[in-house]
Amino acid sequence: MTTAPWLDVDPAAYTKALVEGFARLVDSLAIGLTWRADFAYAAGEIGLWPMKLPLDVAPAVAIAPYPLTAAPSIAQSEIGLQFRIRTAGADVSQAWGIDDALQNALLGRYPMTLPTGIRVEAMRWSPGGSLGQDAAQRWEWTTNFVPRLYRPSINRQ
Repeated sequence: MTTAPWLDVDPAAYTKALVEGFARLVDSLAIGLTWRADFAYAAGEIGLWPMKLPLDVAPAVAIAPYPLTAAPSIAQSEIGLQFRIRTAGADVSQAWGIDDALQNALLGRYPMTLPTGIRVEAMRWSPGGSLGQDAAQRWEWTTNFVPRLYRPSINRQ
């Protein structure tokens, strides 16, 4: 599919470009999280995964988008991004450290254009918290970011 002339991102793949764009951005910020499109992470890397965490990988971080708002006539939308963090062991402070690093690197970093071409006009943090421990006593924690996005379409310029 070709890119529409009013948008630098294929409108049929916008959400994929959003998640990959944030994953590539986070990887480039050198905060200890790595994005690989083939998900072949080396030992010692904390990988970024789309939507859910693989059961046998820890520590790891998943990025899941969720729709929030879209203006009816102007090209402005908000799509939440949940970062789900799983620790390697029973020490929850590893999850807190990843959350702190994400907030430090992402908040106030706008306006910007993601590596995939999506324009972020502003961003806010939305509370997350503990998701408890799994059967292997690994902590899971969530933190959420809400980018306000420039998202034109054939009906919203």
